[in-house]
Amino acid sequence: MATLYSKKPDLALYAEKSNASAVTGKIAFQEKVKVLATEGRWVKVGSSNGKSGWVYSGNLSDDKPPDENKNDFNTGNAGDVSTATAARGIDETSKQYASRNHVGNAVELVEWMESFNDKISTTEVVQYMKDHKLGEYAGS
Repeated sequence: MATLYSKKPDLALYAEKSNASAVTGKIAFQEKVKVLATEGRWVKVGSSNGKSGWVYSGNLSDDKPPDENKNDFNTGNAGDVSTATAARGIDETSKQYASRNHVGNAVELVEWMESFNDKISTTEVVQYMKDHKLGEYAGS
């Protein structure tokens, strides 16, 4: 039986394959769970506290996530870089590398994105995902 890890704090376990269904319990960030079934983008898991339920697959990882992800609202597997890591932007060394290698436009775009980083709340991101039926809200 396969095991996975939660990539999201207080990850809800749903009674059905929908985030609109009843919550049967929650699992903690980095908690190891057993895979009981898989259907499309949803995985039925069993936790160590005896709870079971359906979880959107994007909220699970094969490997235990690093501690830096614990405040992240939605981690992804884009080259194993979390959304939290990406949102921090790039450091000065990376900016210098980009300039030397003629990708300065990327630096400008990241700096522009960084200027809005603190202005967007987790609630707004979740609402955007719901409105555009993205991630775990794709089937809602």
